[in-house]
Amino acid sequence: MLHKSPTTTNSLLHFRAAFAISPPLLTAMALCVFLWFPGCLTKEKCFQNADCEPPEICDADGDCDYQCENDSDCDAGFVCDDHECIPDSSGDDDPLSCPAGMVPIANAYCMDIYEASRPDATEFDPGSDSSKAISKAGVLPWRVDDNAEAMAACMADGKGLCSESEWSFACRGTGELAYAYGNSYDPVICNGIDTFGMGNQHLLPTGSFSECVNEYGVYDLNGNLWEHVLGGDGTKVRGGAYNCSNSTNLHRCDYIPQTWTPSALGFRCCLEYSQPDGNTGEDE
Repeated sequence: MLHKSPTTTNSLLHFRAAFAISPPLLTAMALCVFLWFPGCLTKEKCFQNADCEPPEICDADGDCDYQCENDSDCDAGFVCDDHECIPDSSGDDDPLSCPAGMVPIANAYCMDIYEASRPDATEFDPGSDSSKAISKAGVLPWRVDDNAEAMAACMADGKGLCSESEWSFACRGTGELAYAYGNSYDPVICNGIDTFGMGNQHLLPTGSFSECVNEYGVYDLNGNLWEHVLGGDGTKVRGGAYNCSNSTNLHRCDYIPQTWTPSALGFRCCLEYSQPDGNTGEDE
């Protein structure tokens, strides 16, 4: 049986203390050194686009990569332009028609103006009618358990969950902003941990903050509730919430949790095209 000398043990302890390296990582590094295996270090994860070299972005898996190489890499209704998926509004010069409770984004798709709520929600009660999601001002938004519940609620109103590209573009806008309202974090524009102070944070009715709006008229993309996106899960939600401990970072349009699941999960719905007559999806 082999034994480490006191000198070797002390050296390792000093190395760990100096660089704050966890035991598993120290073991991995030691194997890399002694086995000299090329490429053993893992790629560092990103958490927002600023962690990457443009035109790469931080994707939902925490990797810096091009958003697209060609149009087929983008969601429906988007095209690839200089490695970025942007709305394809070239097919029709006529203004896009959206159902009540929605607005057109870049004349390419429709998005709910407000976070999704239940039909019987009020200013003080989120309601119990889970038959469909609606877009309505002044009511408590719908907190969901998972992505499937959010998707079903949108589909019940003839819509769908916003895709990653749809949500991201609506939040960042044509100016590629950090937040829907601008590039600098403001503690009182949207509902976050700094709005009322730690310990006093609480969920608010949709559209409560008149300045928490993007260039197209969509409210609460930052704060209030995290928002599910199409095909995602609790680790791929967007926009932050009222209870985020670091709203400066977590409210950013490009922040994605990746390694953890927040507690305050909501959603909003999108449409890739105008609804046919007779199916307006209007709020109630």
